[in-house]
Amino acid sequence: MRKLSNLKDNVLFVNISSQGLVQFANYLIPLLLIPYVSRVLGVDAFGRASYAQNIGMYLTLLVNYGFEYSATQEISINRGNHAKLQSIFSTVIAFKFLLFIASLAFVVVLAICMPRVWEDFPSFLIVALLNLGWVLFPTWFFQGIEQMARMSMFSFAVKLGGALLVIVMVHNPSDYPFYLLGLTLANVAVGCYSFVYVKMKHGIRLEKPQPFLVAPVVRKGFPIFLNSILVNCNTVLGIFIMGLFLSDSEIGTFSGAQKIVMAVMMITCQTITIALFPRISSYFNESKQKGFAYFKKCVLLIAAFSFVVSVVTFLLAPVVVSILLGSEFTNAVFLLRLLSPLPFLVSLATTLTVQGLYGMQLQRFAPLIGSIVCVFSVSLNCILIPRLGTPGAAYAWLLCELVEIFVAVGLLWWKKDSN
Repeated sequence: MRKLSNLKDNVLFVNISSQGLVQFANYLIPLLLIPYVSRVLGVDAFGRASYAQNIGMYLTLLVNYGFEYSATQEISINRGNHAKLQSIFSTVIAFKFLLFIASLAFVVVLAICMPRVWEDFPSFLIVALLNLGWVLFPTWFFQGIEQMARMSMFSFAVKLGGALLVIVMVHNPSDYPFYLLGLTLANVAVGCYSFVYVKMKHGIRLEKPQPFLVAPVVRKGFPIFLNSILVNCNTVLGIFIMGLFLSDSEIGTFSGAQKIVMAVMMITCQTITIALFPRISSYFNESKQKGFAYFKKCVLLIAAFSFVVSVVTFLLAPVVVSILLGSEFTNAVFLLRLLSPLPFLVSLATTLTVQGLYGMQLQRFAPLIGSIVCVFSVSLNCILIPRLGTPGAAYAWLLCELVEIFVAVGLLWWKKDSN
């Protein structure tokens, strides 16, 4: 009982558990919708919805900027200075809202340029509006002050409500826009609540933001943002290029496997990675020696855990696809097994880049990594997808993660020696 009590008092343990519940709400509940949605919509309509979600996910990267790490770090360092916290909060919210407006304009331009988007414009607009929730939901604030527990419970409740809303609204293949709408309403609701919660609970008032060009939280986040946009070409670009060469059915099959492996990564590995970041940043802020020692322990922990997750994903692929997707998605078993190394590869790449380079205040190298990975991603997807179809996208994703790992290891080794 004493050990259990000590765990409850351990801030890191509480943050990992709370972040796990947030990731559960954000990814597992939508994943649990798939057995219903995939069977009601069918593989073609599911493919159309997934294609819109794919564009929306890239817009989320735009709206979130690099604040999940730069703002978290700034909040963690200045948590004892209320005036500074208020200034950071106001600047981040204002800048994210500006990016949200830019994302809506991007969807309009995309619709004008791409007939596929124009024909299904309401769906793409719905997934773009989902990002209003990310504008208001200050996950970076709670990560920075290491208090995620209360927010995790409400996030879970609202996501569950969104899932029930989808079940109520979606009854046939033509209802796929309502599937997207249900998830969007849930995300906006949790964003609104969390925004009000922070203002009331922590006494944060919105004030005139700092000039964006000189604000430290914006400048520090810019290289992280560039890296995120470039590196995540792996996730987004494959499906985007599929839309140019493959059918809705093929896109739907790949998206089913992708959603499963993404949920596995976010609920398990990403939970630990996000929760550890403020602690590692604090250690690196004290001394590089102390930070690097703690970082090495984290790499071993995350690598071992994520490897087990990848093995289990490979072994259970037939069962998981049968339960979650149904008989119409049998080809997704092969794709899920191809993608099963991703929990290990992505966790290792993220840990080396985020925990290592960002923790050591070496964000300036992030765009270099992102640019290299993006070049490989564009090249591999354009070469492999027309020739191999959906497996080509899987191979491209895996190879790009390996490239990111090798580049990050090289940079860390170089900077470790130079320091």
